[in-house]
Amino acid sequence: KVSGPPLSWLELPKSLLEATGNSTNTEACMSSKWIFIRENHKGIARFFVSPAFERDVVTWERIQKCWENNEKEVISLFVPGSETPGYFRKLAHQISLYAKPDTHPPATRSSSKIMMCGNIMIDVDMIFCVHILNLDHSFALCEFLPKNSEELATANAARYMNSASAANSKSKGSVSSSTASIPSPIRPQGNQPLFLLDGWENNEIDEYISLLKGNGGKKE
Repeated sequence: KVSGPPLSWLELPKSLLEATGNSTNTEACMSSKWIFIRENHKGIARFFVSPAFERDVVTWERIQKCWENNEKEVISLFVPGSETPGYFRKLAHQISLYAKPDTHPPATRSSSKIMMCGNIMIDVDMIFCVHILNLDHSFALCEFLPKNSEELATANAARYMNSASAANSKSKGSVSSSTASIPSPIRPQGNQPLFLLDGWENNEIDEYISLLKGNGGKKE
């Protein structure tokens, strides 16, 4: 046996959540955050993904299947190959910060990239924290934050198209112009403006993403 059931938010160490600025009270507040957590306990891996991560990036089921079948590194499902060496350097740095087990976990923040549903890649800040309880038990938490309003708009576009595609598959017809089934947009960090894409046509979203990528993530 190499994996277990889904990891619950309530099972996470309070110190890990506090170190990354997350609430210890409820999982509901995670609905708009992209969070991935892996627990290793006596050789058994368990995973947690926030609702937003599962909706916009990759599902828990896909992660579980990848791990159980030993297909590839789990992080390669959402971290581009160009960012993989940096990810493992950050992991090694986190481990090196522990003089002894079960000390207060230090969190780091650095630039990275993430692949969303539809193979759309955006620039993010990654908050990373490893909590080593003992030699047989540890947690690793990654939270991804869109870097700016343009990246936020690209993420919302990816979500819109993913939702429209799912609705189209269910109906086996044209996508309705109604946006009632479209998930709410990703909340911006700080005072960044929120780009609302509800009501946009798919070709308009394609053109907008092309514009962003063709101009280094900046509008003309």
